[in-house]
Amino acid sequence: MTSFDQLIEDGKVIGPVVEVARAGNGVAVKEGAPRPDIGTVEGAVAKGEVEIGIQQTNVIQPVAGTTYLGPLPPRS
Repeated sequence: MTSFDQLIEDGKVIGPVVEVARAGNGVAVKEGAPRPDIGTVEGAVAKGEVEIGIQQTNVIQPVAGTTYLGPLPPRS
């Protein structure tokens, strides 16, 4: 149950919940920097060799001076 579902159950919000948008999290690196493997949990920052930024994809993509790598892998 989500916190919003709890608000409906408590009568504080009238349901149902209707999803109108979705924004996932994505990864970016400094423009020109090497592109680390972000396709798996094991691939990205384990060795401390890269600096990355993680933010909602719609916010991170247009940031000047960075290169958008793609979305984070889904939870397994």
